Amino acid sequence: MVIEKMQMHTNARIVATVLTKYRDTFYALKELINNSLYAKATRIDINFLPSECDMDSVCYHPIDKIQIIDNGYGVSHSDFKKSIMVIATDNKSDGHGVGRFSALQIGRCMHISTTAYDVTSKQYSKTEVDFDIRQFQKDDLQNKEFTVKTSLLEGSHTTGYQVEISDLYTYDEKCKRKNRLGKEYTNEGFPQKLFESYPIYIFEGKVKFYFNGIELKRTDFTTGEPSIKKTFYTDIQGRTHEVIFKYYSLKLKEPKVRLFLQCFDGNINYTALELTYNSNWYAPSLGTQFVLIESDYLTRDFCDNYELVNLNNKEWGSFSTFLKKEIDEHYKKDNVKYKRFLQKLQNDKSYPFTITEIGNNSLSVDLFNQSAFIIEDDLKILETGDNNKRLIYTLLRKVIDDGNISFIIEHVMGLSVDSKAKLIELLDKTNLEAIVNYTSSLAKMEQALEMLNKITVCEVDKHTEQFADISFLLSRNMWLFGEQYMGAIAIEPEEDICRVLDKLFRTYISYKPQPKKYDNQIEECKRKVKSLSSMAFYSERRLAANEKDILCVVMLAPSIKANQYDLAQIDNYIYQLEKDNTIVKEGVRFRIYFVVSMLADFTKSQMASSSTNDNEPFLYKCRNQNGNDIKAFLLEWKQLVKNNKELLAYASSSLKLNKFDVEAAFMQEYSDLIEKKNTAQLHIVK
Repeated sequence: MVIEKMQMHTNARIVATVLTKYRDTFYALKELINNSLYAKATRIDINFLPSECDMDSVCYHPIDKIQIIDNGYGVSHSDFKKSIMVIATDNKSDGHGVGRFSALQIGRCMHISTTAYDVTSKQYSKTEVDFDIRQFQKDDLQNKEFTVKTSLLEGSHTTGYQVEISDLYTYDEKCKRKNRLGKEYTNEGFPQKLFESYPIYIFEGKVKFYFNGIELKRTDFTTGEPSIKKTFYTDIQGRTHEVIFKYYSLKLKEPKVRLFLQCFDGNINYTALELTYNSNWYAPSLGTQFVLIESDYLTRDFCDNYELVNLNNKEWGSFSTFLKKEIDEHYKKDNVKYKRFLQKLQNDKSYPFTITEIGNNSLSVDLFNQSAFIIEDDLKILETGDNNKRLIYTLLRKVIDDGNISFIIEHVMGLSVDSKAKLIELLDKTNLEAIVNYTSSLAKMEQALEMLNKITVCEVDKHTEQFADISFLLSRNMWLFGEQYMGAIAIEPEEDICRVLDKLFRTYISYKPQPKKYDNQIEECKRKVKSLSSMAFYSERRLAANEKDILCVVMLAPSIKANQYDLAQIDNYIYQLEKDNTIVKEGVRFRIYFVVSMLADFTKSQMASSSTNDNEPFLYKCRNQNGNDIKAFLLEWKQLVKNNKELLAYASSSLKLNKFDVEAAFMQEYSDLIEKKNTAQLHIVK
């Protein structure tokens, strides 16, 4: 055995940023599995080694260690230094080269053991090394030495790579979200979660997954053989793509359809996007259906932009229409029973909808029909002509309209346990169209607006870090400044424009409140709020070949109460911009939003006298002459929030969804904003 000391070769500046970059610990574990797939492994073992610690112990954890073992090509001793010890250099083809260290987001220690054929020594080698998260918390990482043990092996050996993670983080809610081991880290929950993440491999046996020594097989999760259909999709450019639909019936009782859009990246076929689908033609009695969708049309970038389906993304709009049509056709053919039931139901005198309501194909009608089908399977009220059916159908509609699910289902209908579960599951969901039109757009907009309200209005002192990075939130939600920005992607303007706007901002806006001299500070602000500075955010939107729209959001420091002094600064900003004929010219229009925490009484008076357009209530200055097109708006954060809440309330009034934890949902969508990637995340591990 050869024992040697190796140092890290790294750009230490970004190590802390990328070591725990995954949104949760399961994603971190998937990175290790993906590395095995990249290494062309045909077998991957994941083992949860149980703890021998007493359950009453303070340090008790049900899992002592986690192992990921593969039979890929491994890393030879000759390549070990380059492949393992060089990290975060910004020059790796697959990113920062830190994927193998994702284990340190799950536990504080990891042991790597790898066997490979060494072309230099012309024989097999086994190399081992240990890492501890505490080693990565020092500024002198490049000077750290790690003990690497290598054995040169005689004869032939099975290649592979093994990672063993120990000193695991806790399940405790007090643990940092990115380090917390969730419910998927249980013997019961892990196989299903793994199956949902790598369905194509388990479905088709391309790679054998073992959990605690037991192979995960398709038959463990599915019933019968899949139904496969090959068809063709013509994109908006007129190009034709083959699309393969694979329908699987699962051994689960939940009435739902889940779509897994597959992308091919190198030698890895992975799920890039997962959707839930409930169509009028899908019968809840079919149970859980998984649909795998494969096509050369599906790329990572394309799937990442799915949330823009309803925000003027024509590519996704066209493809989602295609998906709905194809899947509807599938379930129409396979669900004759449901089709016959609908015909009989809608002809029954007890049916609580008019012909007009049926024709509108509303969400309420769809949910009622599917709910009635579940009830019919259990109570047979339509088949037997039960005298209570009018009452039951009336109550069911009231459930859907009012949302009083639990009382009606538990105390009136007398359904079996399974039927209750199916019905509640169904009524808690909308169909794909509602998901596309609401959950993927309006609900996310509501989440963003609620968080904006917390950051800028009601809980500023609790969200100072988020306020300091609020440009990130605004860049993903430009619709806040008008429907014309709906679906717009933040694009930085040309360098000349940014240079001029930056200079104006530095000269007139980027100042600290001056309470003694100008009395422009909100005194009740807490100290950490008073320390926050003004900021600016710019974005460009192309209107036509020679026309563009520049959105500029200038955010005065949150402790400023805008008075005469601040108005003078804003006026100078606008005046100097108007004079700059290098960027203010024909075909370029500027929309500038000056947003403040509070307007002083004098400023409110000035705003009232300057506002001449009810359609633009926050308009402060307008310059539209000599080729200029500049509009400046001045408003409080709470006015921005209130105005958008009213618009969203109107848009969402036709749909009813269960209340959700806005902040929890926002954490998933904007994890980079909520938990910034900095060294502090590493320093919490002691």
